[in-house]
Amino acid sequence: VYPNSSRRLGETGVVMLRVLIGEKGLAEQVVVQKSSGYTNLDEAGRQAVLRALYKPYIEDGKAIAVYALVPINFQLG
Repeated sequence: VYPNSSRRLGETGVVMLRVLIGEKGLAEQVVVQKSSGYTNLDEAGRQAVLRALYKPYIEDGKAIAVYALVPINFQLG
């Protein structure tokens, strides 16, 4: 969800998030790897990634936790 205040101020950017995806496909940890330059956009991206469901990584037939980099692009227009 694009933060209303960021939309009004015309803030745009890409936040790169480092996400620990657990065995069940849920984000267990989310850290801002590279900021968009705006705290509101960074936090909105973090919250979106926390709510998402991912396909678990399977190795030797077993799901294991892995880190992934997830870019979230905030653009107006």
